[in-house]
Amino acid sequence: MAEHGQTRRVQGPLPLVDARVQISLPANPIYGDKLGFGNPKGKSSKTEDFEDFSETLKQVSMNRSWHQLQKLQSVLHKTQTKRFAGKRKTPKYGSISKAFSDSQLQRFLHVIDSDKFRLLFSYQAQLGLRIGEAVRVNINSIDLETRELTLKTEKARVMDSLLIPMPLFKDTIIFISKHKSKIENAQGYLFYADKLRTKRPEPFLEQNYVRNRFRHYVRLAGLDEVYDTSDETNPNRSVRQAPS
Repeated sequence: MAEHGQTRRVQGPLPLVDARVQISLPANPIYGDKLGFGNPKGKSSKTEDFEDFSETLKQVSMNRSWHQLQKLQSVLHKTQTKRFAGKRKTPKYGSISKAFSDSQLQRFLHVIDSDKFRLLFSYQAQLGLRIGEAVRVNINSIDLETRELTLKTEKARVMDSLLIPMPLFKDTIIFISKHKSKIENAQGYLFYADKLRTKRPEPFLEQNYVRNRFRHYVRLAGLDEVYDTSDETNPNRSVRQAPS
């Protein structure tokens, strides 16, 4: 997948203990029914807690001086800046979208016969994730109330946060619901490795395997002249940077 940008996530050696991640999320108001999962971060009462805090803060602030309120405002602003300096509502980095037009991207996704790879490549296309970041997306990195994905950049190695678009978020929930047991066995990694195909200890997909599948689907969609590295054997092929 074109991973020309969006970075985050290489965290050194992973603890490869064989520990199942229990996914049990509460009913999600977005869908109006129970999904069979509970937020792994345990934030079901976050809204109520914040409302109580807001009311308490409001009452206390009524007895503060103007200068004290100004100081409080400054403290809150600095805290917000420090905590969410890397937060963005839209991707900052490049993505597959720079290689494909909208119609070509839809054509590419349409030929993918695996819901796992379709979702993985959708994460790259819509959030601009590098392959190494995409394969490491974990259920514990997703806030199911705010739709925020948090991960570490591969190049800058800083924490960053992206808002998952609603259609992609819904597809994610559907995928998790369908493959709950496999994701749990893979320590919460959405794009779990097929243990019948690999002897690697890591529970997520291997990057070169993903690259090979990407090229396979590019050819299947008839887009190999649009995407990939130009070579002399195909004079009609456009110059494109292959995934790395």
